[in-house]
Amino acid sequence: ELYNALMHRGELQEIRSQIETESVRKQIATNELRPTLDLVVEGYVRGLAGEKRLIDSLTRQVDTGAPSYAGGLNFQSPYRNRAARANLQGRAMAMAERIDAYEDKKREVESQVYKAIETAKASYRAILASLYSARSVLSEIESQEARLEDFFSEGNSPSSVLNELFDTENRLL
Repeated sequence: ELYNALMHRGELQEIRSQIETESVRKQIATNELRPTLDLVVEGYVRGLAGEKRLIDSLTRQVDTGAPSYAGGLNFQSPYRNRAARANLQGRAMAMAERIDAYEDKKREVESQVYKAIETAKASYRAILASLYSARSVLSEIESQEARLEDFFSEGNSPSSVLNELFDTENRLL
């Protein structure tokens, strides 16, 4: 029951989703601290010809106009990147808050499950006790009915036995 509650309760699923989101955001903040190396490539075609003559423009590009291509690398290394560090620290704190909220909600759900189980056990024991009590009252009614029949056969006044029988039947009800 505890496993089912932990896996399928809506509030726990929502917090787990928030933890996953914060994890991604923290990873992004961590990546902001790393240096980057970018490859930059650029190209320009010269020798264009109008009227949709693609083959003519390609031959003019090689014959008369030289194509222009450029390429290079761009390296960036953050120096004392305070904003990125502060962002990372904020994301780490937000993730810790989400994890704490999950732990709190998890403990609350655990206590609710254990309480429900103990309530069910207590209800079961109360039902069994009522059943045993009803059985004992039934046997008491049977013995009092037998006593009542004996009183009628002897010709005595059965009012006290009859009163006890009514009281016992009321207890049974």
